[in-house]
Amino acid sequence: MKKAIKYFIRFFLVTLILVLSFLIIIPYFFKEEIEVMVKDQASNYLVADLEFDHVSISAISSFPELKVGVSELKLVGNNVFEGVELIHVHQLDLEMDLWKVIFNQEYEVKYISLSSPFIQLITLDNGKSNYDIYKTDTLDQEVKKTEKDESPFKFKLDKYELKNAELLYKDDLYQLSVHIDSLDHDGEFVMH
Repeated sequence: MKKAIKYFIRFFLVTLILVLSFLIIIPYFFKEEIEVMVKDQASNYLVADLEFDHVSISAISSFPELKVGVSELKLVGNNVFEGVELIHVHQLDLEMDLWKVIFNQEYEVKYISLSSPFIQLITLDNGKSNYDIYKTDTLDQEVKKTEKDESPFKFKLDKYELKNAELLYKDDLYQLSVHIDSLDHDGEFVMH
């Protein structure tokens, strides 16, 4: 009887150590893949440059979710808005279903947090806007035709959070300007 208990305890400890090791090691396998995928998806769908400094991935701090952090995320305009930042986020945090990432290669985002985002929405007097950045067939003939569910990113948000956000809206066409500073907001989505 004592031998069975010893074997069970050893088996339990070894399994626990393997699971913890797996949770520590798994983010390193997906880090580069996620970075490349984000940049590819952005170039396929956006007429703007997406830049970021560092991506961090953790499976321990948010288990059973996979936490992805992106620091110094910038979305910078092109053409008329060359060099103008549409958005600059100090820290973007996402949580997604770990098991769907591992087994299905799907990135189902459940939580998003933006720390110190600066959002700048500009409309010129000719009607052009810096936030009109989504590629369409009429704007760009080189846009890749995609199926509805082809993208591995899916947003099924349960919760979102804005911390210390700054929003600048400037519309030269209608002579309108709005500046919101130090905005904190969070919310949850409830589906019925």
